[in-house]
Amino acid sequence: MGPDLPVKEKQQKTETWDSSEELPVVPWTREQVLDFRAKNPELSMWRVVLIQGCVGLALCMVMEGLGQPTQNVLSCAYGAFCVVCPGLVFVRGLRRVRALSNVQWSVGGFFLWEFVKVLLTIAMLALAPRVVEDLSWAWMILGLIVTLKSYWLAWFWLK
Repeated sequence: MGPDLPVKEKQQKTETWDSSEELPVVPWTREQVLDFRAKNPELSMWRVVLIQGCVGLALCMVMEGLGQPTQNVLSCAYGAFCVVCPGLVFVRGLRRVRALSNVQWSVGGFFLWEFVKVLLTIAMLALAPRVVEDLSWAWMILGLIVTLKSYWLAWFWLK
């Protein structure tokens, strides 16, 4: 909380915060906006999920090349699939939300599809022992984490 200041000093501190020394906001021209968009293209969420899938596939191929048992490779592949499949559902859902003109519905739609993605991921992880015979949890978690964190690679690569 801080030391108790006399009322006059508190008012002076808040007045300096609200001072009108702000720089004026200058709207951009159409050419400036087009130039900015040309230099900073929009990052496609489809491409990010595609790159995540490719990273998961590459990880499985490296494991196979290093002679890992098939069950470990399948466990790793299922971990990657637990990231890519819900990601595809999320991106597909956001595609419809993006068309909405109401900001509140758009934000609500984002959170709805994020919730669906998380639930689908949890359900897929819960079903993992039934889907993959002799599941190796360690290799599945490795595939999940590597694939999940590869969105940074996608961001740098596509930028």
